[in-house]
Amino acid sequence: MAQSMSLDNFRVHFFLEHQYHPDIMTVIQAFIKTNPNLDVDLTVRTERKHPFLASFNILDSYRESCQRSLDYFILAEEDILPSRDFLAFHDYVYYRWMINRPKIWGICHKRRHETEVPGDPSIVVGDSHCTSLALADVQGIKMFLLEHLCDEYFKTPHTYAARVFPDSQYAPGDHMDHDGQLERIMELNSLWCLRPDQGRTMHAGFYGGNEHYYNIKKRGEEFSGDTYLEKANQIKAILHDSGAMKERMHEYKEQIVSIDLDGYDWDRIDLDVDRTRCPGSPWFQDTENKFKDYYVVTR
Repeated sequence: MAQSMSLDNFRVHFFLEHQYHPDIMTVIQAFIKTNPNLDVDLTVRTERKHPFLASFNILDSYRESCQRSLDYFILAEEDILPSRDFLAFHDYVYYRWMINRPKIWGICHKRRHETEVPGDPSIVVGDSHCTSLALADVQGIKMFLLEHLCDEYFKTPHTYAARVFPDSQYAPGDHMDHDGQLERIMELNSLWCLRPDQGRTMHAGFYGGNEHYYNIKKRGEEFSGDTYLEKANQIKAILHDSGAMKERMHEYKEQIVSIDLDGYDWDRIDLDVDRTRCPGSPWFQDTENKFKDYYVVTR
Protein backbone atom coordinates (compact mmCIF):
# COMPACT_ATOMS: atom_id res chain seq x y z
CA MET A 1 0.00 0.00 0.00
CA ALA A 2 2.94 2.32 0.56
CA GLN A 3 3.42 2.24 -3.22
CA SER A 4 -0.15 3.33 -3.88
CA MET A 5 -1.21 6.88 -4.58
CA SER A 6 -1.00 9.51 -1.83
CA LEU A 7 -0.54 7.37 1.27
CA ASP A 8 0.87 10.51 2.88
CA ASN A 9 -2.69 11.89 3.01
CA PHE A 10 -3.69 9.15 5.45
CA ARG A 11 -3.03 8.31 9.07
CA VAL A 12 -2.04 4.65 9.34
CA HIS A 13 -3.36 2.79 12.38
CA PHE A 14 -2.23 -0.75 13.21
CA PHE A 15 -4.53 -2.88 15.38
CA LEU A 16 -2.72 -5.90 16.83
CA GLU A 17 -4.64 -8.91 18.03
CA HIS A 18 -4.23 -10.28 21.54
CA GLN A 19 -1.08 -12.47 21.75
CA TYR A 20 0.15 -11.33 18.33
CA HIS A 21 3.19 -12.97 16.73
CA PRO A 22 6.43 -11.01 17.38
CA ASP A 23 7.17 -10.86 13.63
CA ILE A 24 4.21 -8.53 13.25
CA MET A 25 6.01 -5.86 15.25
CA THR A 26 9.04 -6.39 12.99
CA VAL A 27 6.84 -5.59 9.99
CA ILE A 28 5.41 -2.46 11.63
CA GLN A 29 8.84 -1.16 12.60
CA ALA A 30 10.08 -1.71 9.05
CA PHE A 31 7.04 0.13 7.68
CA ILE A 32 7.62 3.12 9.96
CA LYS A 33 11.30 3.24 9.05
CA THR A 34 10.48 3.14 5.35
CA ASN A 35 7.78 5.83 5.69
CA PRO A 36 9.16 8.25 8.29
CA ASN A 37 6.81 11.12 7.37
CA LEU A 38 3.57 9.22 7.99
CA ASP A 39 1.43 9.55 11.09
CA VAL A 40 1.27 6.04 12.55
CA ASP A 41 -0.87 4.88 15.48
CA LEU A 42 -0.72 1.51 17.22
CA THR A 43 -3.35 -0.30 19.29
CA VAL A 44 -2.51 -3.62 20.96
CA ARG A 45 -5.42 -5.69 22.24
CA THR A 46 -4.92 -6.94 25.79
CA GLU A 47 -7.65 -9.57 25.77
CA ARG A 48 -9.83 -11.53 23.39
CA LYS A 49 -13.48 -10.42 23.56
CA HIS A 50 -15.22 -12.46 20.83
CA PRO A 51 -15.53 -16.22 20.23
CA PHE A 52 -14.18 -15.77 16.69
CA LEU A 53 -10.54 -14.86 16.33
CA ALA A 54 -10.00 -11.24 15.22
CA SER A 55 -13.71 -10.30 15.09
CA PHE A 56 -13.54 -7.93 18.07
CA ASN A 57 -10.28 -6.44 16.83
CA ILE A 58 -11.71 -5.75 13.38
CA LEU A 59 -15.07 -4.38 14.49
CA ASP A 60 -13.60 -2.25 17.25
CA SER A 61 -11.20 -0.79 14.67
CA TYR A 62 -14.30 0.53 12.88
CA ARG A 63 -15.33 2.30 16.09
CA GLU A 64 -11.93 3.88 16.62
CA SER A 65 -11.37 4.74 12.96
CA CYS A 66 -14.66 6.55 12.47
CA GLN A 67 -13.81 8.80 15.42
CA ARG A 68 -10.53 9.81 13.77
CA SER A 69 -11.60 10.07 10.12
CA LEU A 70 -13.42 12.77 8.17
CA ASP A 71 -15.32 11.10 5.32
CA TYR A 72 -14.12 7.52 5.04
CA PHE A 73 -11.49 5.07 6.21
CA ILE A 74 -9.75 2.12 4.58
CA LEU A 75 -9.63 -1.32 6.18
CA ALA A 76 -6.75 -3.67 5.41
CA GLU A 77 -6.33 -7.07 7.04
CA GLU A 78 -2.82 -8.44 7.32
CA ASP A 79 -3.11 -10.92 4.44
CA ILE A 80 -4.67 -8.45 2.00
CA LEU A 81 -2.38 -6.91 -0.63
CA PRO A 82 -3.65 -3.92 -2.63
CA SER A 83 -3.01 -3.07 -6.26
CA ARG A 84 -1.00 0.07 -7.00
CA ASP A 85 -4.18 1.96 -7.90
CA PHE A 86 -6.02 0.81 -4.76
CA LEU A 87 -6.13 4.13 -2.90
CA ALA A 88 -6.78 6.22 -6.00
CA PHE A 89 -9.58 3.86 -7.06
CA HIS A 90 -11.37 3.94 -3.71
CA ASP A 91 -10.94 7.68 -3.25
CA TYR A 92 -12.38 8.34 -6.72
CA VAL A 93 -15.36 6.01 -6.22
CA TYR A 94 -16.16 7.45 -2.80
CA TYR A 95 -16.26 11.08 -3.88
CA ARG A 96 -17.92 10.35 -7.25
CA TRP A 97 -20.57 7.81 -6.26
CA MET A 98 -20.89 7.50 -2.47
CA ILE A 99 -20.46 10.73 -0.55
CA ASN A 100 -23.57 11.95 1.31
CA ARG A 101 -25.33 8.63 0.73
CA PRO A 102 -24.82 6.85 4.08
CA LYS A 103 -27.00 3.93 3.01
CA ILE A 104 -24.19 3.07 0.60
CA TRP A 105 -21.95 2.47 3.56
CA GLY A 106 -18.89 1.03 1.88
CA ILE A 107 -16.92 -0.40 -0.99
CA CYS A 108 -16.41 -4.12 -0.56
CA HIS A 109 -13.94 -6.57 -2.04
CA LYS A 110 -14.81 -8.49 -5.18
CA ARG A 111 -16.45 -11.83 -4.40
CA ARG A 112 -13.89 -14.63 -4.04
CA HIS A 113 -15.97 -16.94 -6.24
CA GLU A 114 -15.66 -14.44 -9.10
CA THR A 115 -11.99 -13.58 -8.74
CA GLU A 116 -11.03 -15.59 -11.84
CA VAL A 117 -13.68 -13.83 -13.94
CA PRO A 118 -11.97 -10.87 -15.66
CA GLY A 119 -13.73 -7.58 -14.95
CA ASP A 120 -13.76 -4.04 -16.27
CA PRO A 121 -11.38 -1.93 -14.13
CA SER A 122 -13.44 1.21 -14.81
CA ILE A 123 -16.74 -0.17 -13.48
CA VAL A 124 -18.32 -0.59 -10.04
CA VAL A 125 -21.72 -2.12 -9.28
CA GLY A 126 -24.11 -1.89 -6.35
CA ASP A 127 -25.47 -4.80 -4.35
CA SER A 128 -26.97 -5.75 -0.97
CA HIS A 129 -24.20 -8.31 -0.40
CA CYS A 130 -20.99 -7.34 1.41
CA THR A 131 -17.77 -9.28 0.89
CA SER A 132 -15.92 -7.51 3.71
CA LEU A 133 -15.48 -3.76 3.52
CA ALA A 134 -12.36 -2.27 1.97
CA LEU A 135 -13.66 1.29 2.46
CA ALA A 136 -16.21 2.38 5.06
CA ASP A 137 -18.25 5.59 5.09
CA VAL A 138 -17.87 7.37 8.44
CA GLN A 139 -21.45 8.66 8.50
CA GLY A 140 -22.88 5.25 7.61
CA ILE A 141 -20.80 3.45 10.25
CA LYS A 142 -21.88 5.89 12.94
CA MET A 143 -25.54 5.64 11.95
CA PHE A 144 -25.85 1.89 11.53
CA LEU A 145 -22.96 -0.06 13.10
CA LEU A 146 -21.83 1.49 16.36
CA GLU A 147 -24.96 0.70 18.37
CA HIS A 148 -24.38 -3.02 17.65
CA LEU A 149 -20.81 -3.05 18.98
CA CYS A 150 -21.94 -3.93 22.48
CA ASP A 151 -20.91 -6.42 25.15
CA GLU A 152 -23.88 -8.69 24.43
CA TYR A 153 -22.83 -9.14 20.80
CA PHE A 154 -19.15 -9.67 21.56
CA LYS A 155 -19.82 -12.17 24.36
CA THR A 156 -22.72 -14.13 22.85
CA PRO A 157 -23.12 -13.26 19.15
CA HIS A 158 -25.63 -16.06 18.53
CA THR A 159 -28.10 -14.87 21.18
CA TYR A 160 -27.65 -11.26 20.05
CA ALA A 161 -28.41 -12.30 16.46
CA ALA A 162 -31.54 -14.17 17.56
CA ARG A 163 -32.84 -11.15 19.50
CA VAL A 164 -31.91 -8.27 17.20
CA PHE A 165 -32.00 -9.91 13.75
CA PRO A 166 -34.82 -12.50 13.99
CA ASP A 167 -35.75 -12.20 10.31
CA SER A 168 -32.22 -12.47 8.89
CA GLN A 169 -31.45 -14.91 6.10
CA TYR A 170 -28.72 -16.21 8.41
CA ALA A 171 -29.69 -18.45 11.31
CA PRO A 172 -28.51 -17.12 14.71
CA GLY A 173 -25.81 -19.78 14.95
CA ASP A 174 -24.45 -19.17 11.43
CA HIS A 175 -22.06 -16.55 10.11
CA MET A 176 -21.40 -15.10 13.58
CA ASP A 177 -18.09 -13.41 12.82
CA HIS A 178 -17.56 -9.73 11.94
CA ASP A 179 -18.67 -10.20 8.32
CA GLY A 180 -21.90 -11.81 9.49
CA GLN A 181 -22.60 -8.88 11.78
CA LEU A 182 -22.15 -6.46 8.88
CA GLU A 183 -24.44 -8.53 6.65
CA ARG A 184 -27.21 -8.62 9.26
CA ILE A 185 -27.01 -4.88 9.81
CA MET A 186 -27.25 -4.34 6.06
CA GLU A 187 -30.39 -6.50 5.91
CA LEU A 188 -32.01 -4.72 8.85
CA ASN A 189 -31.42 -1.23 7.43
CA SER A 190 -31.63 -1.90 3.67
CA LEU A 191 -28.02 -0.84 3.12
CA TRP A 192 -25.86 -1.17 0.03
CA CYS A 193 -22.25 -1.68 -0.96
CA LEU A 194 -20.41 -0.82 -4.11
CA ARG A 195 -18.23 -3.56 -5.55
CA PRO A 196 -15.43 -3.36 -8.15
CA ASP A 197 -16.04 -5.35 -11.29
CA GLN A 198 -12.29 -5.90 -11.35
CA GLY A 199 -10.88 -6.60 -7.90
CA ARG A 200 -8.20 -4.37 -6.38
CA THR A 201 -7.10 -6.65 -3.53
CA MET A 202 -5.20 -9.92 -3.35
CA HIS A 203 -6.13 -12.22 -0.49
CA ALA A 204 -2.97 -14.22 0.18
CA GLY A 205 -4.14 -16.49 2.99
CA PHE A 206 -1.77 -19.37 2.28
CA TYR A 207 0.63 -18.94 5.19
CA GLY A 208 -0.08 -18.60 8.88
CA GLY A 209 -3.01 -19.50 11.08
CA ASN A 210 -5.39 -20.44 8.26
CA GLU A 211 -3.10 -23.29 7.26
CA HIS A 212 -3.71 -24.89 10.64
CA TYR A 213 -7.44 -24.15 10.49
CA TYR A 214 -7.86 -25.76 7.07
CA ASN A 215 -5.63 -28.72 8.00
CA ILE A 216 -3.11 -27.90 5.29
CA LYS A 217 0.05 -29.90 5.87
CA LYS A 218 2.62 -27.61 4.28
CA ARG A 219 2.98 -25.24 7.20
CA GLY A 220 6.65 -24.32 7.47
CA GLU A 221 7.76 -26.74 4.76
CA GLU A 222 7.75 -24.33 1.83
CA PHE A 223 9.57 -21.52 3.58
CA SER A 224 12.92 -22.61 4.90
CA GLY A 225 14.41 -19.24 5.88
CA ASP A 226 15.75 -18.91 9.39
CA THR A 227 14.68 -15.28 9.77
CA TYR A 228 11.47 -13.37 9.18
CA LEU A 229 13.07 -11.42 6.30
CA GLU A 230 14.18 -14.59 4.50
CA LYS A 231 10.71 -16.11 4.73
CA ALA A 232 9.10 -12.81 3.73
CA ASN A 233 11.20 -12.65 0.58
CA GLN A 234 10.18 -16.20 -0.34
CA ILE A 235 6.51 -15.37 0.16
CA LYS A 236 6.90 -12.14 -1.82
CA ALA A 237 8.33 -14.08 -4.77
CA ILE A 238 5.19 -16.25 -4.84
CA LEU A 239 2.86 -13.25 -4.63
CA HIS A 240 4.38 -11.76 -7.76
CA ASP A 241 4.30 -15.08 -9.66
CA SER A 242 0.84 -15.44 -11.22
CA GLY A 243 1.41 -19.12 -11.97
CA ALA A 244 2.40 -19.89 -8.38
CA MET A 245 -0.61 -17.98 -7.07
CA LYS A 246 -3.03 -19.82 -9.35
CA GLU A 247 -1.59 -23.12 -8.14
CA ARG A 248 -2.34 -22.10 -4.56
CA MET A 249 -5.83 -20.92 -5.48
CA HIS A 250 -6.78 -24.49 -6.34
CA GLU A 251 -5.22 -25.85 -3.15
CA TYR A 252 -6.41 -23.26 -0.65
CA LYS A 253 -9.75 -22.54 -2.31
CA GLU A 254 -11.47 -19.52 -0.75
CA GLN A 255 -8.33 -18.42 1.08
CA ILE A 256 -6.72 -17.10 -2.12
CA VAL A 257 -7.70 -14.20 -4.37
CA SER A 258 -5.24 -13.20 -7.09
CA ILE A 259 -5.04 -9.87 -8.94
CA ASP A 260 -2.48 -7.83 -10.87
CA LEU A 261 -0.60 -6.02 -8.12
CA ASP A 262 0.72 -3.50 -10.67
CA GLY A 263 -2.78 -2.06 -10.85
CA TYR A 264 -5.14 -1.17 -13.68
CA ASP A 265 -5.49 1.67 -16.19
CA TRP A 266 -8.54 3.91 -15.98
CA ASP A 267 -9.40 7.57 -16.52
CA ARG A 268 -12.75 7.45 -14.74
CA ILE A 269 -14.83 4.94 -12.80
CA ASP A 270 -18.48 4.52 -13.76
CA LEU A 271 -21.30 3.08 -11.66
CA ASP A 272 -23.14 0.54 -13.82
CA VAL A 273 -26.64 0.72 -12.30
CA ASP A 274 -28.09 -1.28 -15.23
CA ARG A 275 -25.52 -4.09 -14.81
CA THR A 276 -24.86 -4.27 -18.54
CA ARG A 277 -21.14 -3.38 -18.52
CA CYS A 278 -19.83 -5.56 -15.70
CA PRO A 279 -18.49 -8.83 -17.20
CA GLY A 280 -16.71 -9.74 -13.95
CA SER A 281 -19.87 -9.64 -11.82
CA PRO A 282 -22.20 -12.49 -12.86
CA TRP A 283 -23.85 -12.85 -9.42
CA PHE A 284 -25.92 -10.44 -7.33
CA GLN A 285 -27.79 -11.00 -4.08
CA ASP A 286 -30.09 -8.13 -5.08
CA THR A 287 -31.56 -10.06 -8.02
CA GLU A 288 -34.28 -7.49 -8.71
CA ASN A 289 -31.76 -4.63 -8.87
CA LYS A 290 -33.51 -2.59 -6.21
CA PHE A 291 -30.20 -0.76 -5.88
CA LYS A 292 -30.96 1.02 -9.16
CA ASP A 293 -34.30 2.22 -7.78
CA TYR A 294 -32.59 3.48 -4.62
CA TYR A 295 -29.83 5.26 -6.50
CA VAL A 296 -32.11 6.95 -9.03
CA VAL A 297 -34.35 8.28 -6.25
CA THR A 298 -31.46 9.61 -4.13
CA ARG A 299 -29.36 10.97 -7.00
